[in-house]
Amino acid sequence: MKKNHLTYVYQNGRKNRLAKENYPKEFFYGLDFLKSQFETFDVVEFSKDNNNKILKKISKFMEKITG
Repeated sequence: MKKNHLTYVYQNGRKNRLAKENYPKEFFYGLDFLKSQFETFDVVEFSKDNNNKILKKISKFMEKITG
């Protein structure tokens, strides 16, 4: 049974690589396998300007919900 939706969060530059037919799959942390397990998927990409602030907030949030 497939799950509904998957969202991956990356720093800038990954969407360009994903758009290519041949890309280094090991740099995408299992995205190819997980895409087959979900009905739809999305890639969110942050620009370098906002990376540190936003990623720190996401990291703190993930630490809180995962213990």
